Amino acid sequence: MQISALNHCNSPDEVTTQLKNLPPDLNQSYQQFFDQLNPHHHDIVLTIVQWLSFSKRSLTIEQICEAVAIVRVEDQQPKYQPGKKWNRLSVERVCADLVTVINGNRFSIITLNKCSPQ
Repeated sequence: MQISALNHCNSPDEVTTQLKNLPPDLNQSYQQFFDQLNPHHHDIVLTIVQWLSFSKRSLTIEQICEAVAIVRVEDQQPKYQPGKKWNRLSVERVCADLVTVINGNRFSIITLNKCSPQ
C-alpha cells in the first residue's frame, strides 16, 4: 500500500510529501486502504484478509475466489453460494495494494502484503 502510494510520485518533493503523509502504523495503513475501497467490497475484502491471515499456507487465487462465496445467511451455518464467487481479475484489481499474486507454473499463490513500519 505504501509502495503503491510512492509509485505515484513524480518528483523528489512529491516523494518527501508522500512519506510525511503515510500512516504511522500498520492499523492505520489498513484503515486508509479500506477508506479508499468501494463500500460494496468491504465485506468481501475483509473475508479475503481473514482467509489469508489465518491460513497455514499461501492460498491460490482460485481458492480465494471460492472462499468469498462461502457466506453466512442470517443465523444459519456458512454456506457455499456459487453466484457470489469472484473471478481472479476482480481479486487482483480490488485487492491490488493489499495482496501479492505470485505466478507459478499452473496457478497463482496469493499472500497478504505486510506494510513496513516507518
